[in-house]
Amino acid sequence: MNQKKTDSSYLCLMLALFGAAALSILLFFVVFRFDGLRRGVNTLIDVLMPFIVGAVLAYLLKPSCNMIEEKLTNVLDRQLNADIPATESRRTASGSPAAEARQTASVNKVSDRAVSETEATAATQPVRENDSHRESHTAAQLPQVSKKSTAAVHILKLIPGLSILITMALGILVICILLIMVLPTLLESIYTIVRLIPSSIEAASDWLLQYAGDNETLSNYITEFSSNFSTSIPDWIRSTVIPNIEVLIGNVSNSVNNVFTFFKNVLIGFIAAIYILGSRKKFAAQAKLINYSIFGRKWSERILSEVRYADKVFVGFISGRLIDSLIIGVICFICMLILRMPYAMLVSVIVGVTNIIPFFGPYIGAIPSFLLILMVSPVKAVIFLVFLLILQQFDGNILGPRILGNVTGLSGFWVLFAILTFGGLFGFLGMIVGVPVFAVIYDVVRKVVLHVAAQRKEKETAQA
Repeated sequence: MNQKKTDSSYLCLMLALFGAAALSILLFFVVFRFDGLRRGVNTLIDVLMPFIVGAVLAYLLKPSCNMIEEKLTNVLDRQLNADIPATESRRTASGSPAAEARQTASVNKVSDRAVSETEATAATQPVRENDSHRESHTAAQLPQVSKKSTAAVHILKLIPGLSILITMALGILVICILLIMVLPTLLESIYTIVRLIPSSIEAASDWLLQYAGDNETLSNYITEFSSNFSTSIPDWIRSTVIPNIEVLIGNVSNSVNNVFTFFKNVLIGFIAAIYILGSRKKFAAQAKLINYSIFGRKWSERILSEVRYADKVFVGFISGRLIDSLIIGVICFICMLILRMPYAMLVSVIVGVTNIIPFFGPYIGAIPSFLLILMVSPVKAVIFLVFLLILQQFDGNILGPRILGNVTGLSGFWVLFAILTFGGLFGFLGMIVGVPVFAVIYDVVRKVVLHVAAQRKEKETAQA
């Protein structure tokens, strides 16, 4: 017995030493080989990018796919309850596809039993004409019920694939409609901006000179700045663009390659999203199996609870921000048309897209939008700032709380901290997903602290 304890202690010691050595080597590579590690991680991300895109698309489309699948299943259930007689269509309380399959099997057994009993009765004893007619009618009707139930089970098997097809088709349709509505006006606005840059500079200079009045120093400074800016563009083209034309061509070819890679990743991502959506329940079952095989039942249930909370936070936050930004963009477009402001579509797209970012998004979108309108009319630019301030107050105090609620459970300070931290680490994407990620981290730390505090309180109570 003592020998077994000694061997076990030696084994634990060896595993601890091996783990410490492995962690030390890993820490060495992280600290002193960080550039090589970063290049390796970037290469791995580039290779897996189509699957990452597919996983993101599948996660965003999962709620819609589940809703469509549930609706189709309910429609089929109502159809079955209407078609199958009451005595043969008693369903279980869950009304699930598995229950439907069990019911179909029982209906088949009842049908076969009724047919065999009818044949046996007809062969062993004489029957009256009316009874013979009734029994033959029953024997013909029950197999018909069985065929209906069997067909319903086959349809139930097709519902997951049909829901995925409908979800992907609706997603592609929404994207195409948005591109058809937004892209032509967006390109036209950009072309107009490029064409009107010189005249806009002259108009802004005249406006500043008009309001400069008798201040000769300010007038000379404005005139000098306008002339220097107008002449600097051709000089910049001759001195910088033409000598570096080869570098520009290389950059253009790289840009074309990046665009091709982007579309390739999106295309493969759509295909991967279809497979992921089709196997989402199987993947969930496999993840649960791995979880329960590694951890105990108690910790497995805690991990699953935290995963459900993270899923709730991410789905609620991202879907809420997307809906909120879409509504704000539409309201901005309608109001700008009413106020007869220039570049209504372009400015509304900028305001809607940047509004996805919490806290800083409205200010990020206001700066380029203000500069665009300023080139056309300074007065309208000031009106736009006032309108955008009112719109953001409406979004922050009325629309946003109605849509998002308190899905993250974070205070304003922690929201600001998450945006700045994850935005500095991961850029624009970090500013979007930083809040839900930090909300999950905050919830895990809170539960661990409460658990440790409860255990310490129990120990103190027991000692007292």
